[in-house]
Amino acid sequence: MRRYPVAVVLLTVFVDLLGFGIVLPILPFYAQRYGASAVQIGAIIAAFSLMQFLFTPVWGRVSDRVGRRPVILVSLFGSVASYLLFARAESVLALLASRMLAGVAGANLAAAQAYIADVTTPETRARGMGWISAAFGLGYMLGPPIAAVVSLRWGVHAPGYVAAALAFINLVLARLWLPEAAPTADKSLMHRTFDPRVLHRVLKRPVLGGVTFTMTAVALATSGVTAMLALYLQARFAFDAARTAWMFSLIGLTSSAIQLGLVHTLVTRYGERRIAITGIGLLAVSLLGIALAPTPGVLRVVLVLYAVGFALTGPSALSLVSRAAAEREQGMVIGVVQSLGALARVVGPMAAGVALGRLGASAPMVAGSIVCALASVYMWHHLRPKSRAGEVAGPAALPVGD
Repeated sequence: MRRYPVAVVLLTVFVDLLGFGIVLPILPFYAQRYGASAVQIGAIIAAFSLMQFLFTPVWGRVSDRVGRRPVILVSLFGSVASYLLFARAESVLALLASRMLAGVAGANLAAAQAYIADVTTPETRARGMGWISAAFGLGYMLGPPIAAVVSLRWGVHAPGYVAAALAFINLVLARLWLPEAAPTADKSLMHRTFDPRVLHRVLKRPVLGGVTFTMTAVALATSGVTAMLALYLQARFAFDAARTAWMFSLIGLTSSAIQLGLVHTLVTRYGERRIAITGIGLLAVSLLGIALAPTPGVLRVVLVLYAVGFALTGPSALSLVSRAAAEREQGMVIGVVQSLGALARVVGPMAAGVALGRLGASAPMVAGSIVCALASVYMWHHLRPKSRAGEVAGPAALPVGD
């Protein structure tokens, strides 16, 4: 791969998740200052994913038409604006608006993943997707401590300004150093709109449908846990924003280390399917462990286990999707997968907020554990290949319009 363009794309993903990591641990405490309930906090967090659900297929399709670079540049500009709005927010409605704008801008992930798919071979694609997931983990790791330090020193508004400044630097770097990737879309389809029937046809294909369904279920479970983790730690162990931020950092550090050091080796040796199933199984066990943890020390151990499961699941499942899709449909198919994941992340936080409010702080973790256990079993039975090639081979390209 051409190192500098890839580095800029990975930096884009990193800054997206850095901003998310800065915002997420302090958002519940921030919203509580304006009287927000657990359900309202879940709705604010879900608003980000709702916008991703609406705009990810659009960005993926547009990137197939006009190129990855313009989409990435526009999205970075939107990120700058969203973080400035977050920094200036003084009400629940302003927080909601900032997260909605961030979701629109953050829907560029389909373009970033498609860019990596454009500049990798099928043999190196798992590594490339692992790098994207590692950028996720690094942002998730570094964002919370930045939020903790900055908010303690300059107040809860300051982290938004820091995130905006980082996104602006990324915008400048992308404008200067990011060339367009080799196009993979069929240019005869440039002016055709996204066809909703593609979703049905994706779900009908054995590998794409099975992995997409499983990833959506896992996203539903983990998004609810992520959204309510701060409130769970506050209720169960009396954690403040700073201690909560360090717990989020522990998850990000562990996830990044696994993705950078082990995922490619494990996928090469055991295959994407086995690694994805193992990761989902670890998520199920660890989520139950979070709910039952008697002390903060035990909690740290199960959070590490959770991070390992998360690290194994993401890149291996995405690699299955990417390698099962034809070259010309990479942006569109990845956009569909990410869109369904975003829909799950709309429902997950709101459902978790209701569960926490009515059933107690541990309810989202128990529910997430059950969903992940069922998803692991489903993937094991539904994606049982006859050969190694069965894990990654896909049929002809999807029809993408009339």
